[in-house]
Amino acid sequence: MLLNPDAGRDLAKEAAAMDPAATWAAAGDAALPGRGTLRRVALAGRALLLKREARGGFAAPVLPDRYLSSSTFRREWALTLWLGERGLTPAPAARWLVRRGRLYEVYTLLEPLPGVRSLAERLAEGICGPEAMTAAGECVGRLHGLGVCHADLNAGNLLLGADGRAWAIDFRHSTRAPVLGEGRRIANLRRLERSLVKLSAHAPSPPSREAWRALAAGYARGFGRQETAVDRWADRAGSGFLLRKLGWAAREKIRRETRGSGGASSG
Repeated sequence: MLLNPDAGRDLAKEAAAMDPAATWAAAGDAALPGRGTLRRVALAGRALLLKREARGGFAAPVLPDRYLSSSTFRREWALTLWLGERGLTPAPAARWLVRRGRLYEVYTLLEPLPGVRSLAERLAEGICGPEAMTAAGECVGRLHGLGVCHADLNAGNLLLGADGRAWAIDFRHSTRAPVLGEGRRIANLRRLERSLVKLSAHAPSPPSREAWRALAAGYARGFGRQETAVDRWADRAGSGFLLRKLGWAAREKIRRETRGSGGASSG
């Protein structure tokens, strides 16, 4: 078991004696985000969340929640604690790496964040304006300033509080370098842009040009200086965003119609 040294003695004692798989199964479905893997638990008199780590993407149907190695989760744990000390991610309380034959199940104990919404949720609610984008940009700028390249920088992995604070989550496969070059930083920002384009296809309204400029301004504040390359990226993203949103929505419609016609003909 991996334990956050700031978790507290009582929590550490109960966590060490806990069977995470049995506790997760007994907790039932909490209907929380995170691919259905988050469940509410009580430990040491505290209301916490227990997450069963699960895959997304093409590998999910084959091995949805079991892993060949625990090394990625150990590296993520160390990076997350380091970033948690700097206020850039909610530091987890504990993590279990449970051996199942030659595979691993991974469980993580988390503190809940009341009132916090992801940037994706803000977008779906039509409130992804300059304030939200500024906070998100500042968080990403701080990460890049520390040399951290988020391997899955998307709107769902940026959390926003009501007080204007922002955090990033899910650092599996993310890397840290002494200096993160401009090319890698812009590529990382474009990954976030693609996420926002995809989600905006079904959102009430996309981020405005002002919101994109606010993201760049927040990034400059977090990174420590303004950069022409980031400003140019934000201007291009803002000016072409509506067209890209419509293009994505059209492609999604074609995919749905193709799947529907395929299903009808096969029957």
